[in-house]
Amino acid sequence: MMSIFYSPKNAHQNLIEKKVYSVCNAKVSSLIARALCTTNSKLKYGGNKMLHDSFDHPETEELKKLLDNNLTWDGAGEHKVLVLQPYIKWGPNKKTNTNPDLMLAEAVSLVKSLPKWTIADKRKIGLMNICTDKVFGTGQIDAIASQIHNAPIPITAVFVSIDKLSNEQYFFLCNRLQVPVFDRYSIVIQIFKEHAKSSEAKLQVALAELPYIVGRFLSPHYDRTKKILMKHQKEMKASLAKLEKHRAHVRKNRKALEFPVVAVVGYTNAGKTSLIKALTADSSLTPQNVLFATLDVTMHEGSLPCNLKVLYADTIGFIADLPIELIQPFRVTLEDAMLADVIIHVMDVSHPNHALQYDEVINTLEKLDLSPKLKENVITVGNKSDLVPHEKLLEIPNEVMLVSATEGIGMNQLLSRVEQLILSSTNRQKLTVRVRAFSDEEQWLKQEAAIISSDVDPNDSAYALLKIVITPSKLNIFREQFIGSSGRRKNA
Repeated sequence: MMSIFYSPKNAHQNLIEKKVYSVCNAKVSSLIARALCTTNSKLKYGGNKMLHDSFDHPETEELKKLLDNNLTWDGAGEHKVLVLQPYIKWGPNKKTNTNPDLMLAEAVSLVKSLPKWTIADKRKIGLMNICTDKVFGTGQIDAIASQIHNAPIPITAVFVSIDKLSNEQYFFLCNRLQVPVFDRYSIVIQIFKEHAKSSEAKLQVALAELPYIVGRFLSPHYDRTKKILMKHQKEMKASLAKLEKHRAHVRKNRKALEFPVVAVVGYTNAGKTSLIKALTADSSLTPQNVLFATLDVTMHEGSLPCNLKVLYADTIGFIADLPIELIQPFRVTLEDAMLADVIIHVMDVSHPNHALQYDEVINTLEKLDLSPKLKENVITVGNKSDLVPHEKLLEIPNEVMLVSATEGIGMNQLLSRVEQLILSSTNRQKLTVRVRAFSDEEQWLKQEAAIISSDVDPNDSAYALLKIVITPSKLNIFREQFIGSSGRRKNA
C-alpha cells in the first residue's frame, strides 16, 4: 500500500483528497452498495455478484462501474481492532458521571458485539479537546501509527470511540494510519445490521446509514453519485412513510379499544426484554445478553393486579455518545413508546457505569418530545439488583424501584405501581356494580371492563357484586344501554 502523508488544507488539497479516496473508498463503496441493496428483495451477500444482482435501476449503472473495483473491504467482515478511547482530562467538558476505564470497557464491548471482530489492542488517550482536525496530538498519532506498524497481531482497523468523526478527522486518520477507521456511529450501524431481522428494521438501519455514507464519499463523480444516493434515500423514506401510516392505523385501532400501553425503555442490555417476560409470563420471549438485541418495537400483553389487560412495548436500547441522527429513522417505531400511557425506565444497577447510562436515557427521552403528562408517568426500575451487594444497594436513590427480572424480585410491587399510574393517566375508575346474575349486563361488563372480583350478593343470591375497572367512555355506554334517565335499570 502506498504511503500517504497529511498536509494542511491548501491548494494541493484536491490532490490529497484524491489519494485518500484511493485508500478509503473501498470501505465507503461497500457501505453504499449494502445500503442501496437494503430495499431490494434480491439482496444477497457475496461480493460483486451481490452488487450487480441487486441494482435494477438504469441510473445506477454509473455507480456500479464506480464501485465495481472497490468491494475488497466489508464492514461486516473480519477485523482485528485497535480500540482508542479519547477522554477529556479536565475542564468543563470532562465527564463526571463516568471514568476513562469504564468508557474504554464499553467501547471494547461494542466491538466484541460484532461476529469475527476481535480486540487486537486498546488504549486510553487523554486530551484537552476532541474538536480538532486531527482528534489527537501529533505525538499521540505517531505513537498510534507505530503501535499499528509494530503490533504482534496485525491490526486491520481502528475504532475511535467518539460519537462521530468529522470528514477532516476521518480522512486524516485513514490517511495517516493506513487502515479503516470507525467511530461510534459506524460501529453501532454495523451492530444494527447484525440484529435487523424484519424488513422494517433493515429499512430504518439503511436510512440511518445513508447520510453517513454520503458525507464520507469522495469521488470525481461525486455530484452524480450523490444524486443517485439521494434518489434511493427518497424511495426509502417513502417506504418508511407508508410504514408510519400503517403503524398510525394500528395505534388508532388500539386506542379505540382503549388498550393501555406501557413503554419499556433503557440503556442497551439493561434487561428490558427480561423485565417484560417477568411481567407478562410470556414464554416466547428470549432475552439475549447482547447489545441492541431489539431493533423492532414489539408489543406483549400482560395483566395488572386488577385484571386489566395492558400492552408492554419493548423498544430499541439507547447508548452514550450517539448522534441523534442515528435514532431519527427509528422514530416511526419509537412513537409507540412516545404515545404510551406509562414508561418503565430500566437501569442495570449492577453495571459500574449505571450513572452515565441513566443520564443518557433521560437525555434521549428529552429529545423524543414526550408529552408533559407522560414525563410525569415514568417509573425508574433498578434491574439486576440481585447482583449488587446490600451495602451498594443502599446508595441507590429511594425513587428507584429495585427489582430482578430473572429472579422475580420486586415484580408485584412494580405491577402495583404500573396499575396506579395506568388508572390515573387513563381516568379509569374502580367500582362495585350490582347486576342480576347471568344477565346481559353482567356479560357486557365482563367483556368491556376488567373484572377484579365477582361475588354473590349476600342479601339476594339472584344478584352478583362485580368489582370492576372501567373507562369513563365505557361507563357512559353501560349507563345508556342498561340504565334509564331515571337512574333505574331498563330491564328491572
